[in-house]
Amino acid sequence: MKRLILLLSIATALLAPSAALASGVVLKVERSAHLVAVASSASRVALVHTSSASRLGVGQRVAVTATR
Repeated sequence: MKRLILLLSIATALLAPSAALASGVVLKVERSAHLVAVASSASRVALVHTSSASRLGVGQRVAVTATR
């Protein structure tokens, strides 16, 4: 019974929509495509589609929560 509950909880976690977190510094803003490149570390960059790309600037620190 305990195994069944454990397996169901793992399956639920894997099937649920995942939320991606990106926080860091804006490297590039493509206003026409609503695309922002956010560097979270020296070797990791996340591309994020956002409707507020026109308000963001290069070098600005941001925190983004998104769905995949």
